[in-house]
Amino acid sequence: MRRDPLVAAYAALAAVCFFWGTIYLGIRVALESLPPLVLVSSRFLISGGLLLALARWRGAPWPGRRQLPVNAIAGVLILGVGNCCLTIAQLWVPSGLAALMITVSPFWMVGIEASMPGGERLRGATVAGMLVGLAGTALLLAPELTGSDGGRGLTEGFLLLQLGCASWSFGSIYQRRRSAAEHPLMSSALQQLAAGLFFLPLALLIPHGPVRWSVSGVAAVVYLILFGSIVGYSAYLYALRHLPVAVVSIYSYVNPVVAVTLGWLFYREPFGLREAAAMAVIFAGVALVKLSSPRERASMLAEHACAQRSSQRGRDREGKKTEQQGEAEFERIAHDFQDAGRHLGRQPGLISQGAFERILTSRHQGQCDRHEDHADEEGEQAGHPAQLEAGARGERFAGAAVVQVDGQSAATQQGEQRQPG
Repeated sequence: MRRDPLVAAYAALAAVCFFWGTIYLGIRVALESLPPLVLVSSRFLISGGLLLALARWRGAPWPGRRQLPVNAIAGVLILGVGNCCLTIAQLWVPSGLAALMITVSPFWMVGIEASMPGGERLRGATVAGMLVGLAGTALLLAPELTGSDGGRGLTEGFLLLQLGCASWSFGSIYQRRRSAAEHPLMSSALQQLAAGLFFLPLALLIPHGPVRWSVSGVAAVVYLILFGSIVGYSAYLYALRHLPVAVVSIYSYVNPVVAVTLGWLFYREPFGLREAAAMAVIFAGVALVKLSSPRERASMLAEHACAQRSSQRGRDREGKKTEQQGEAEFERIAHDFQDAGRHLGRQPGLISQGAFERILTSRHQGQCDRHEDHADEEGEQAGHPAQLEAGARGERFAGAAVVQVDGQSAATQQGEQRQPG
């Protein structure tokens, strides 16, 4: 049965939407056992080492000397500083609200891009979308801004999360401008190793609370390594290769919903009408920023066409494989005919070997003619499994009919030989 690559791509996107939405809860559980810096360093050292081993096992080459510092800087900015700010902020901010506050990261992306040489300028619709998103964050922080809440540290956590978003965005732009063609698994492994090594001396030298080992804490760290860093990232890369960026970017809307739901289920984190309204406003602002970007619209069209071509190539490969199977079936039948012809040709009065060779020649010529006719047609008829299967059944039926008719003819000849002259 043929598997459509788009089905696997959407399955990978669903995995990204779910697993990356659960890492916020995983970080909160892991913080009950490990200090923030220890958690960040150990997580990326282990996941980076596993990814590096996987990349080398799959034959990924080492990057050049110029790409090593690029991967190291990008890893520290994107994974190191970004995740470190998120981990520390979750000491003050509930996991669901932390995921919602990170949703405004596209604002930092377009702002930093516009301030760099050769970057895309801000448009009126983009600025309007950013203002709408900021209004949503103001609604989210309203209790602490008005002093009606007893100072839960939302403002401090929000500012720290924005620092992480700025670092993540700057690192992403830096990597996009400096990186060359290299294996994605190797690049991810080196970036995670760089982030883990950068924060290792900080985790060892900066005083922190005691490490409290527990089953839940260890399980959370293992979950973050496997499903947050390895499975989630691999699924993200697969989805990017087969789907447009505009489609893949929906994970940034689904992740906060998953995080908010899990935070309420496991820790009864507060989430009411005000938080829901703030989420809707922030989502509207982010959508307006993305839709107003000319680069986003162009990439949507270009990568959609690329995804269609990739899917078509996959179907062509499946059709080619099925056609080769049909040709192998024909060769097997021809071989059986030749064996039968040699056997019958040695019997007196039966059909000769030459007759069988003429039958095989005519049938082979008919098979070639059908292949040429199918090659001239447009579409996918040449590689359609149902047609090839029907053709194979027709060939087997024709072969059986020839044997049956020849068998009757041979029996008749033997009867005529046994009759007296």
